[in-house]
Amino acid sequence: EFKDVETLFTKDGFSCRVKKIERVQNFQVWKRYNQAVDRIKGEYRGNANIAGMFHGTRNTNPKEICRKGFDDHYARSGLLGKGCYFADTMKYSDSYAFHNGHGEKQAFVSHVIRGNVQDAGMVQNVNQVLHPDDGYHSIGGRIGNCNAIVVYRHDRAYPSYLVTYT
Repeated sequence: EFKDVETLFTKDGFSCRVKKIERVQNFQVWKRYNQAVDRIKGEYRGNANIAGMFHGTRNTNPKEICRKGFDDHYARSGLLGKGCYFADTMKYSDSYAFHNGHGEKQAFVSHVIRGNVQDAGMVQNVNQVLHPDDGYHSIGGRIGNCNAIVVYRHDRAYPSYLVTYT
């Protein structure tokens, strides 16, 4: 399992030395996430469209997210509004990684419920987005050299693995 996470983490030419992989086990956060999976499956042809994606926490200690799950209150307004941003490549998320003070960085491999994805190119006033349009569960598009997904509800992503690396 951890070898698969390490392989995913270093795909697309991202070069690093993985020091530690911790599986996040938080029953309450997992329960909320699974309820959201079931809800979106009901709304979107029986498919929650889940993907393994990367998330760096910048100045927020990842242990807070391990304890509480992703929280909209920590989100800052970005290119697609105020939400939780996830990338399909760690090469992009590395610039958002948490520096733990020991010369190491930390980032999450997360399970993200994409559901019905609204194309970012269809969004008006992108920097003021609070949620996708009706009928959509997330907003996605190219940011730099990666595909990104933004979710606007904290229960639509689970911080599956915390990876410490140099």
